[in-house]
Amino acid sequence: MDDCELTPVGLQHLQKLKSLEKLVLGECSDLTVPVFENFMKALERMKIFSLLYTGDISTELLQCIQNWKQLEDLTLKSRGLPNVDISTLFDHLKRLRLPWFSLNTAQLGQLKGNDRNFQFTELSLETDCDQELADLLVQCPLLETLILRTGIKQITANSLVKLKNLKNIQLNVNVDLPDYQWLQKIEKLEKLEFFFTLNMTVVLAALPKLEKVRALTIHRYGNDLMLPDVRNLVAKFPNLERLVLYSLNELTDEVLSVLKELKKLRFLDVKKGSGVTIKVTDQGIGSLKRLRHLEVLRLPAESDSEEEPENGKAEKVERKPKITEAAKRYLRSCAPQLRIIDQDTSYDTDNSD
Repeated sequence: MDDCELTPVGLQHLQKLKSLEKLVLGECSDLTVPVFENFMKALERMKIFSLLYTGDISTELLQCIQNWKQLEDLTLKSRGLPNVDISTLFDHLKRLRLPWFSLNTAQLGQLKGNDRNFQFTELSLETDCDQELADLLVQCPLLETLILRTGIKQITANSLVKLKNLKNIQLNVNVDLPDYQWLQKIEKLEKLEFFFTLNMTVVLAALPKLEKVRALTIHRYGNDLMLPDVRNLVAKFPNLERLVLYSLNELTDEVLSVLKELKKLRFLDVKKGSGVTIKVTDQGIGSLKRLRHLEVLRLPAESDSEEEPENGKAEKVERKPKITEAAKRYLRSCAPQLRIIDQDTSYDTDNSD
């Protein structure tokens, strides 16, 4: 039930399933301690439980879950945990996964020297990430996703290269990192996401060639990317299968002609930001014929424009799309797996692949 939003009333219905041993719950909010206590008491056979809680979990609710003694496997996803000693948290469990919460320095310190097999799969570091803090990350050997947020002081590869399962890194910072060469040393790195407000032209120039990365997202918080930046992107990430761009200055046939060099690309999604110029024709779409593995192509549609005619009154003129159905059919003939060609921006990128 991980795709639905559950209310306390929904929990009351679920607790009638007395023989339930495994349950994965989607978004839950307003979960009070009395409601959850009744839920626990009713499901005495529960062994594997996963909960996505949309708020901050209180100390009382955490203690309530802690008292679910027959539980063996717990995945607890939340926006935040209270300031508790996680080295003794749920000590009766065989597996504990806390994928979506932020650890402070004290809580990471509690991991040091602890012989428990914490099953962290995702960590979001809100605090200053100095060398000592980075060294503690090796206490989470199963870590797959690392989100580095604002306030990073120092980051080196010495600690991160020991995380043999690290696949996804999200950089959400607003200060310069010392360098980016450490990214090349992450053995299983597959996905990079840039959220920060730095000049992406400078960042792309500083990045090493990352041939292992298969998915890249660049959000539109910094500068807009120009054509030379797109060329640099293609050179630094030659094996991309998924590319999402929020930050292009303009989308033209020439940009698509550069992106066609990403021959393994399966998913291409270009978002339209304010002021972005779109000049794509059939010729540009035709240049993508080399992307034989392409499954999803999403380009922003040209919006209506305001033009001022000779009489001085502004009139709304609807622009006709420059990509014809014939061009789309031609592209599909070159990429037989292509199932979506979309010129609308009202979709959810994360759930569309």
